[in-house]
Amino acid sequence: MSFQIKDIVLYSHNGEMRRLEFVPGRLNIITGSSKTGKTALISVLEYCFGSDECHIPAGIMRRAVAWAGVRLVVSDGEVFIARRLPDRRRKSSTDVYYTVGREVAIPGADMLMQTTNPTALEGLLAAHTGIGQNRNDPPPGQTRLPLQAGISHALIYCFQHQNEIDSNRHLFHKQSDQWLPQAIKDTIPYFLGAVDDDYVSRMDELRRLRRDLRRAERKLEEYNAVRGEGVTIAQGLLSEATDFGLRAGQPIPEAWDACLQALRDLDQTIAGIPEEEQAAVEGDEFRRLLAERDELNQELRVVQDQLEAARALVSERQGFSQEAYAQVLRLKSIELFDVQDEDTDQYASCPLCLRELHTEDVAPSIQEIHSSLAQLEANVRNVEDRSPQMQSVVTTLEGREAEVKFRFRDNKERLDLIQRENARLQEYRDGTPVKAWTRGAV
Repeated sequence: MSFQIKDIVLYSHNGEMRRLEFVPGRLNIITGSSKTGKTALISVLEYCFGSDECHIPAGIMRRAVAWAGVRLVVSDGEVFIARRLPDRRRKSSTDVYYTVGREVAIPGADMLMQTTNPTALEGLLAAHTGIGQNRNDPPPGQTRLPLQAGISHALIYCFQHQNEIDSNRHLFHKQSDQWLPQAIKDTIPYFLGAVDDDYVSRMDELRRLRRDLRRAERKLEEYNAVRGEGVTIAQGLLSEATDFGLRAGQPIPEAWDACLQALRDLDQTIAGIPEEEQAAVEGDEFRRLLAERDELNQELRVVQDQLEAARALVSERQGFSQEAYAQVLRLKSIELFDVQDEDTDQYASCPLCLRELHTEDVAPSIQEIHSSLAQLEANVRNVEDRSPQMQSVVTTLEGREAEVKFRFRDNKERLDLIQRENARLQEYRDGTPVKAWTRGAV
């Protein structure tokens, strides 16, 4: 999808308006004397499209213009955007006026007010242009942040100043600016179609798999540790001590150093507790882990139900989109007919035999097929517009499912450890010997 410029509008401080009209779908050439503002049009458009800084040249235009606006033709209607020009002390303004409709009239200066901000405007323009969910992750070891291609990056490939056209060193708009060459390298694969809509979800899946790999490697290191006192063993001892009432219900540390310090603190605490007090409470940690397991089971069922519903919806949308697109291709054959007058439905000749056609010769009406084609294309665009959002929901739910499953496995390991130790200590279940054995293990 794309949009086309229909009008560029400038508003003065006293409410006067100057309008530059374009003909959508045609080559528009702007002529005029030198220093009449032609070069500033690109800066006006960039500012209206959400630029962080107003690059409209200082001079009479900056002094005389209060708001700059642009009317666009989009796939399902028209959009009008206006943005207040900043004063001399600021680089930009956050006051943005935005309206959309089937047909949008250019508002007067008295109607302009803030209805959105530049950040939200970029998201709205991305939706109109069909820029879906995307992200470029830098290679490991590099410090730059992940980059998401948006409308500001798309404009790099749409505009060229006169000096950029003449340059033998740079091809794209603002390519000589700092950081722009790297942004071009990161975003051009998406705009060329080398990165599809499933790229983000696959990258999220890759990150989850890498996270699971790191967890598995940590487990392997623990199992292969020469000391035999890895994190899992230390956490098991702390859980066991809590279950026997030797330790308050504090969270179990994750890091090895924290577990080791907790064991040392526990040893000092136990040393000062009389044995008759140590026998007071048993099984609290085991019961807590059982309750936690029930909660995790319930949470996992809810997440899996939501994930199943979201996947089914995405699958249905993809199926509809494929079938509808095939139907669009079949109906596009009607464009072979040479239309004389769309209002009267009169057509010049058949594209195959070149025989003159009249309305009574065509059934169903070619105009009706044109209408069906337009409606079907609109339906396909609506489905494609919402597909990235649904894929994002599926990705989020998959992440929640993986996290709950990991917590469930961790809970099961701690329960199994307590049960194994209880079996070993069954002969000491009168109370005090059990605490003494655990104290010695700690």
